Amino acid sequence: MITWDRAKFDQRCGRCGQPIAQGAPRFVVTIARVEKVRGECCEGPAPELPPFVPYDPVPISPTPRRPRLPVAKVGLDWRQRQAGDDDDGGTA
Repeated sequence: MITWDRAKFDQRCGRCGQPIAQGAPRFVVTIARVEKVRGECCEGPAPELPPFVPYDPVPISPTPRRPRLPVAKVGLDWRQRQAGDDDDGGTA
């Protein structure tokens, strides 16, 4: 897909390396989710674009983690159950 839009953050032109400032027009070629970015320096003047809306990322609070069980104890318990050993000392 080939589009013109405004840069959400400072970038560089993929062809000549000139800086593209935040909010400046950029030419974007997207192939299989890979973006190739070009500036006005290489692609010429941009068509009329909507005004730039500043990009303000919202911080995500970290999710509290639950403690993990030791893998060895879980595996041993599983093996004992398959062998028919009970915790109370009886036989299956």
